Amino acid sequence: IMDRSDSEYYYSEAYEIPQDMIPVKASWEATNGVKTWVKMQVRCAESEEALKDAPWSGDIGNGDSLKEFNLKGFMQYKLELGAKCSCGTPRITEVTIDFAK
Repeated sequence: IMDRSDSEYYYSEAYEIPQDMIPVKASWEATNGVKTWVKMQVRCAESEEALKDAPWSGDIGNGDSLKEFNLKGFMQYKLELGAKCSCGTPRITEVTIDFAK
């Protein structure tokens, strides 16, 4: 839906975080044009149904740590794809969430 803002949003499906693992880093591959950007936010909840009411984190940059968010249960990410004046929206080819024990 056009809202005249410089950003569009992509919402991932819900993912169950594996037992005894924690998400530690988020990264993505993108083609960015001039005056474009990509930001990520994450949220988690005990169940997939509860995700819709869970708050989103602050902005996460490419390669940033996720440790501070203490993600458990189910998680979801949201990408903000920004382009000044809606010209040349970034193209995402891969999103990676790294896990550790």
